[in-house]
Amino acid sequence: MKTSFPRSWVWVLGGCLCLGSVVPAQAETNASPDRPASLSLGGRFSGDVQEFFVDLRAPIAGSARRVLLLNPRASFLEDREQELNLGLVVRHMTANEKAILGANLFYDGRWTASDNYFGQVGAGVEALTRHLDFRANYYYPVNDPEVVATSRDTVIEETLESGRTVGREITSTYTEFEEALEGADIEAGLWIPGLSDHLPTAVFVGYYYFMPD
Repeated sequence: MKTSFPRSWVWVLGGCLCLGSVVPAQAETNASPDRPASLSLGGRFSGDVQEFFVDLRAPIAGSARRVLLLNPRASFLEDREQELNLGLVVRHMTANEKAILGANLFYDGRWTASDNYFGQVGAGVEALTRHLDFRANYYYPVNDPEVVATSRDTVIEETLESGRTVGREITSTYTEFEEALEGADIEAGLWIPGLSDHLPTAVFVGYYYFMPD
């Protein structure tokens, strides 16, 4: 069994409640570091998984058109798994103020349901406009695989040799393990014209791929 943890969840239908001075990324027209920090609280829900998260974005340096953000995050999956992320995000507004271009560098750590810990480093780029968002991320694990369970299965194989039955005992060993995978994801979103001006609403699609050993 292998485990992976991209920061973008693709094809997930869920709900999110945001508190504090939080606005959609495409509506951020002021890149000044004097902008107050924002805090997001929310959740993603499906028939199999319920996840809750907290996300803080705090400007630490910048200018009128560029800002460097400290972005710590945490998520909790049904009391079985926990994840902590710490990242730096830089965003730059174009001269015509029509788009925001950004890049990020993160360290992600996850404690799994099997009591194993995995870390990974990730880097990404983004382009944000009033109606369209685009993001791409790459992930590289820094831990070796961890054994979850080992089991043995013994069978007796009988063959006929020289007119007599010969039995051989064959034992097979099975090892179950989990690991973080190297991979990447891309995501694109459309903020619904008209509706998103009053209630931030968007449709996102994406694709991710993780490389097996």
